[in-house]
Amino acid sequence: MDISKLIICEKSGVLFLNKPVPVVVHPCFGENENTLIQFIREYLPENVRPRLLNRLDRWTSGCIAVSLNIESHRVFARLIETRKVKKVYHAIVNGVCDFDTIEKRAPLKEHAYFKDNDKKDVFKDALTYFEVIRRYRNFSLIRAEPVTGRTHQIRVHLSLLGYPVMGDSVYGCGIKQWKEGYCLHAVGLSFPENSLTGAFSVSAPYDSRFKRALYLASSI
Repeated sequence: MDISKLIICEKSGVLFLNKPVPVVVHPCFGENENTLIQFIREYLPENVRPRLLNRLDRWTSGCIAVSLNIESHRVFARLIETRKVKKVYHAIVNGVCDFDTIEKRAPLKEHAYFKDNDKKDVFKDALTYFEVIRRYRNFSLIRAEPVTGRTHQIRVHLSLLGYPVMGDSVYGCGIKQWKEGYCLHAVGLSFPENSLTGAFSVSAPYDSRFKRALYLASSI
């Protein structure tokens, strides 16, 4: 993988990339090779030890932040941990949404599919803000801003609202015209002023797959 083609920018010791799908960001569940962090390490000088500041699932494309030194990781990881970083996603969902804006608060498990929930699991509060960007005949394009960061939060909340992400076979259902995974894109990250830099935002443009999904959603 050519990491240089994925780079959006570098700022204050943080490298921002536009993650493609179906790349896994780090080793997990038997996926130990060809991960994004592995390719980043191969791209950077040997004396640099990159660390992920945020994570995206295999089929989520978009903005990934990677710290390049200890100080940048300390500062930016703390901003994320204290929920001072705004994260924005776009999702194509099944159905024509009957709301313009809505917030969804529903407790979620940290590590598993919500369909497998049972009484032994610990649930944590989860909150997401949604806004309709555009409505199509059978689909909608949604802006999502998660306040918390639970596993699969946006996908689960949209499913609970009755508008599962297009192509999401876990929390919704697939469609026969689309076989390229669920349609969720991390549009950008906004950081407040901190000890290393002033306030700034980074955005990741849609990749070709998400553009194809939008064309499909607008035409069926």
